Amino acid sequence: MYEILMDGKELWYPGDKECVVLSPSLTQALNDSGYIEFKIPSANPLYNRVFECVSMIQVLKDNREIFYGVVKETSVNFRQEKRVYAVGILSFLADSIQPQKKFQDITPYDFISELVQRHNEQVEERKRFEVGVVTVHDSNDSLYRFTNYEDTLTALREKICDRLDGYLRVRRIGNRNILDVVTLTDYGKNCAQAIEFGENLLDYAESTTTDEIATAVLPRGHQLEESPIEGLTAYLTVESVNDGKDYIYNEDAVKRFGWIKRVVDFEDITLPENLIKKAREWLTEKQFAGLTLSLNAVDLSMMNGDIQSFELGDYVHARAEPYGMDAWFPVREKTTCLSDISRNTIVLSSTSRKSYTQQQAVLEKSIAQKMLQKSDILQAAKENASKLIQMATNGYIVLKMDTNGNPCEFLIMDSKDINEAHRVWRWNLNGFGYSSTGYNGEYGLAITMDGAIVADFITAGTMHADRIKGGVLTLGGINNSAGVLSIVDGEENEIGRWDKDGIKINAGSIIADAIKGGTLSIGGTDDAAGTLTVLDAEGNIVATMSKDGVDVKKGNIRGAGVTIGGTDDTDGTLTVLDAEGNIVATMSKDGVDVRKGSISGAAITSEDGNYWAKINAGSITVGHDNTVTGKIKFVDGGLEFRGNSLNFCMDTIKCGTSMNDKSLETAYTGDIKYSVKQTNGSIKNIVMEFRNGILMDNGELAEARG
Repeated sequence: MYEILMDGKELWYPGDKECVVLSPSLTQALNDSGYIEFKIPSANPLYNRVFECVSMIQVLKDNREIFYGVVKETSVNFRQEKRVYAVGILSFLADSIQPQKKFQDITPYDFISELVQRHNEQVEERKRFEVGVVTVHDSNDSLYRFTNYEDTLTALREKICDRLDGYLRVRRIGNRNILDVVTLTDYGKNCAQAIEFGENLLDYAESTTTDEIATAVLPRGHQLEESPIEGLTAYLTVESVNDGKDYIYNEDAVKRFGWIKRVVDFEDITLPENLIKKAREWLTEKQFAGLTLSLNAVDLSMMNGDIQSFELGDYVHARAEPYGMDAWFPVREKTTCLSDISRNTIVLSSTSRKSYTQQQAVLEKSIAQKMLQKSDILQAAKENASKLIQMATNGYIVLKMDTNGNPCEFLIMDSKDINEAHRVWRWNLNGFGYSSTGYNGEYGLAITMDGAIVADFITAGTMHADRIKGGVLTLGGINNSAGVLSIVDGEENEIGRWDKDGIKINAGSIIADAIKGGTLSIGGTDDAAGTLTVLDAEGNIVATMSKDGVDVKKGNIRGAGVTIGGTDDTDGTLTVLDAEGNIVATMSKDGVDVRKGSISGAAITSEDGNYWAKINAGSITVGHDNTVTGKIKFVDGGLEFRGNSLNFCMDTIKCGTSMNDKSLETAYTGDIKYSVKQTNGSIKNIVMEFRNGILMDNGELAEARG
C-alpha cells in the first residue's frame, strides 16, 4: 500500500475521507532526481500548508520510503484543486556551485567526497549529503578533472557518471541524506519475477525491427599469423568445435524469420571453445543489449508480498523464445500510479538515456587540487569497503551439494537460483572469488589455493614481496604525493634513491648501453666536482670532461657548432699546434694569426663597422652595409676596376705592356683607357699614354704642355 506524507503529516492515505489527493503519479529514472505530481482538493486539512521550496513530500510503500523530495511548483485550477509538483532530493545538489579547481591523480571516491564537501559548505542542513558507497573505478584509479562554476549535480553526472559509467543513488538513514555512486550492476537486485514475450516482443521495443535482429552469427576471433588466401586476413573460427560450420544459429528464430546472418568480431578470443561460447551469448543476449522495452506492468508484489517488485535499477529477466532472446535488462525508468497500479509502466534498457529532467548544460573547465595525506589513502579505502559490506541488505546464502548430498561450495548470490544469479561470491576447496557475470562467469577478484591473488585494485599499508612483475610500476601521484624508490643493501643501508629530485647513487655504478635525456649533470652534490670519463674497448682513457675543461686524447670533436669564451666575461682563444707543439695559428678576439701554412676557403670576408670587403678566387669586392661600392675583378691579361669613383693618391703612376718585361725602356710603355660621363650626358673616351714611364699628351710630355 502506498501513502504520501508532507512534512511528516499524512497528506494521502487510501480510503481516508479527508487525507485525499487526486491522480498521484511518481516518475523515477536512473541518474535523475525523480518527481511526483498530484492534485490536492480544498477539503484536505493540509491544503493551505503547501509551500514551494519548503514543504517536503515523502512517499511510503508498505511503510518503506521510496521517494523524498521538495515541492517546487504549485498552481490552482478552476475547481480550486491545488496541483503540486515535487522533485527528489538529488536535485539539492544543483543548488551549489563548484569553484574553479583542478583535480589530478585522485581516486573517484576522493573526487566525489571533495565535490560533496564543497556542496555542504554552501547549503543548509537539510540539503547536505554524506558520501556512501562508491564502486566506480577509473582504469588507473587516478582521475584528472576540471570544474568551472558548474552546479554539483552537473559536475557529478558529467565527470563521474558519463565517463565512468556511474549511477547516483540517494537513500536516507534517519534524517541523513546518503549519496552512493555505483555501477549499474551494484545499483539494484535481480528480480525473481521474469517477463515472457512471444512474437509481440517488438510491439514493446522502441525503434527496432526484425531486420536488426540476427538469427545466425559468424563469429571471428583473433587474427591468425598466416592466411590461406594471399592479401586477406585469416581469423580464428568455430569450425573445429562446431561440426565444420563457421556459424551458429537459433533454430526457432530461423524457422519464423528465416536466415539473417551477422559477422561479429571477438578480437581477444584465442581458443575456438571460448569463441563459440561468446557467440552463443551474443546470439541470445548481447545482440539485444541495445533494445529498449516500454511495458505496462502490473506490479505483482501488490497482490502477493512474497514476490519482489520491479524497482529502479533492478535487473529483470526477459525471454522471447521466437527471437531466441534470453537476456537481463535493468529497469531504467519507472512510473508508478499510486492510486491505480494497473497503469504502472517501466522501461527496460541497457542503453543510457542522456536526457535528464530539469538539468543545466555543462561546460568542462579548470579545477585545482585538494589532496589527502598518504596515510589517508588506506583509511579512505577502508571506509569505502566498510560501507559496501555494511549496506548489504540483499543477497542469499546457498550451500551447493555434491552428488552424495554433502556440502561442497559456499555461495553468496543476488538470486536464490544459481543459473539466474549475476553477482556471486564462490568459496570452495580451490579458493574463493567474486564474479559479476554469474556462477560460471569470470572471477576478476579471487584468492586461489596456488597462492595467487587476482584483483584490479589493491590498497595496503605495507606490502612484502620477493618480486613484483608487471608492465608499469607507478610510485606516487595519488593525492598529490611524491613517490620514492629506495634501494638498500643487506644491512639496510640506502645505496640508491629515486625521488622527485632525481636519482642518487650512494654506492655502485650505473651500467647501460645508452643513457638518453635532455640534461646529464655530474657533480655538484656535497660540493664535489664531477668528472665524465670516456674509455675505449680496452679501458684506455679517450677523453675526460672535468672542472678543468675537456681533454681529448684520441679521436675528434664534432658538432654543428663549437663556442669558445664568453663565459664569465672571458675571451676565448683557439690555438693550433703542430706535432712538435709549436704554434701554427691562433684565433682570438684580435683576429686570426697564421704563422705557418695558408688560409684556404671559397671566400674570406673582413668587416669594419658598416664597411666590408670580400676576397675570393676571382675578385675583391668592397661595400657599405648592403651596397657594393667597388670591385676589382681578375680578368685575362690584367685587372678590371669598377666603382662610382676611382681615386689614386701616389707619387708615381707607371703603365707598361708587360709586367714581366725586364727592360726599363719598354716596361712602362702603354695606354690607360677610360670613359667619362659629361654634364650633358655624353660619354667621352680618354686615353692616357705612357712612354718609358712618362705620361704623354699627344706625343709630348705632359709637364711640358703646361
